[in-house]
Amino acid sequence: MDSGAKARGSRRCSACRIESFDMRDSEITAVLESKRELLETILGIDKAINGLIEEEKTDELSEKLEERQGLLEQLDKVCRQIQKADAGSKPQVLIEEIDEIYAQIKEAELKNIELGSRALGRYRSQIKSLNQTKKSMGSYTRQNLKSDGLFIDAKK
Repeated sequence: MDSGAKARGSRRCSACRIESFDMRDSEITAVLESKRELLETILGIDKAINGLIEEEKTDELSEKLEERQGLLEQLDKVCRQIQKADAGSKPQVLIEEIDEIYAQIKEAELKNIELGSRALGRYRSQIKSLNQTKKSMGSYTRQNLKSDGLFIDAKK
């Protein structure tokens, strides 16, 4: 590594050959706090999604899922910043809080998956019932074709 790189505060990880940048403790804390805030927001959205699934409000559910996806993309960027930070200087308290929020998010997502599966099953049975009704109604509403009959004389 050249002396200019040392002066800039960057170093090369010998095990993985990835360039990493040392961050000050205050910068790491700020990034971890922003991660915690994003996770808390995602958790709130997951809880809102739970209610929307139960109330079967699909339009609002779609909007919340899009909002959640945007937050997940932001979270991905924050996680990349944290990975670049020096592992030894991360505040342990914030990391533990973040891990706890991750556990809560996982629990909320599992609940949402279960509710979503139930709702999907209900929708499938409703569609099946509608299709059966449509078929049975089709036989009653179909016009009967009347013909005068045909006589086929095989002898000539």
